[in-house]
Amino acid sequence: MKILIKESAFIRILEQYKDDNFDIITSPSGVNYQVPKGTKILSTLKNVNTKIKEWALPSKGGTGNEQTAAWLPDSWESVFPGATQAPFEFKTPDGNIYRASIQHPTINKIGENVTRDVFYKRLYALDPEPNGWKFYGYYSKTGKKLNPIKGGNGKQTYCKAKVDSVKSRARQYWLSKLADPEVKSKFDKNWEEAYNSSESGLISSMVSIWGFLNNLLGPDTKHLSNTVFPKYINIIKKIPISTYTPKDEPDSADAIARFSPLKNDIRYNCDYINSTNDSIVETLVHELQHALYNYKPFNPPDQILEKFSGIENPMNTISDILNMKTPSYAKRSGKRNLISKILNVDNSDLDINVLKKWERLAITNVKNDSDPEYSCRPTEKQSNLEALRKKLNKQTLTKEDLLPYVNFEEYNENADYLLICWALGGFKSLDSFIKGLNDLAKNQPKNNNQSYA
Repeated sequence: MKILIKESAFIRILEQYKDDNFDIITSPSGVNYQVPKGTKILSTLKNVNTKIKEWALPSKGGTGNEQTAAWLPDSWESVFPGATQAPFEFKTPDGNIYRASIQHPTINKIGENVTRDVFYKRLYALDPEPNGWKFYGYYSKTGKKLNPIKGGNGKQTYCKAKVDSVKSRARQYWLSKLADPEVKSKFDKNWEEAYNSSESGLISSMVSIWGFLNNLLGPDTKHLSNTVFPKYINIIKKIPISTYTPKDEPDSADAIARFSPLKNDIRYNCDYINSTNDSIVETLVHELQHALYNYKPFNPPDQILEKFSGIENPMNTISDILNMKTPSYAKRSGKRNLISKILNVDNSDLDINVLKKWERLAITNVKNDSDPEYSCRPTEKQSNLEALRKKLNKQTLTKEDLLPYVNFEEYNENADYLLICWALGGFKSLDSFIKGLNDLAKNQPKNNNQSYA
């Protein structure tokens, strides 16, 4: 879309929104280009007929002869291995059509400043090199060349460019949320309740140094957001968001992304860069939540766990599983698993076999995870919730939103981790579970130096 606006104002707008408004395409030679969002790929290299008219035999619809036709490759795969899906022709939102310029350097050289007869005479004297064609860039019909991203070769450069193109969308999610009066109200209400409860208030407020000091100084518990939210906004705007490879950070090789309190940064794992833009944004929303918690939890940790607790606190279940014990609430229900008649009544509209499947998945996840408490750590639950809210583009969840994930009809990692903890808590009724999630304003970190997605 073309916007007619004065140049100086346009530059300011472009700088503000450039991360949102561009996608990345990769040429046949592996060079990355930044194109406006909404660009349509008209054809790929695979779609292009290599028997071009000027070189192909008449039997192929061309005007060439056997000598010229011999210079044509059988397919572009032999010239650009693995790149046949690279864009050949595309149309930008402003109507410009760009086409790949693919030329043969040898032919170009012999064709400089010579007549047509001399050109063909020299061409016939050479042995054909059908795989010698090169990519020379993308050009519009008017001859305008599209400039590649500086240093645009390689997976890591592409990874950085792709994350850079979407990271402001994750920041904007949080900035919009923090500007919502209802979110501020929930934040103040949840923390006021925590401070007014002697045990809960003491534990929750001492989770961070900030909370401990403010508890000693006597915080304004009724309007805590007035102090905390400006700090949140500053964190969201300024925290560095970059990328890494497993080779750079072997300890984070299995993570999709990670937040480091020590470095105060967020980094995305380039092994997962082929995810969709929306999926990357959801992951960054998840990690930004960890950054906010590192300053001050959005919800008291015990309140978060309460939303997942049915018959039992899920952290107790994790401990029982690791100690090879029958979960205590399973004993009370008279069965050696998480399912009971009571639970089945609570979730009477759910298939008992679906609940049993979640039970097996939850127990297996705890036993096989090198960090078993990850499944129900409050900071992770808050991050899972925010990422799912971003995916569904809504703050208030409904039963209809979760049922496709509960019934294994759809998959989303953040939804899965919410439901695994729901299972570990003893399957409180789905209606109560969703209501509890909606009561959370948001937030919380891992007990080590990093939080992972």
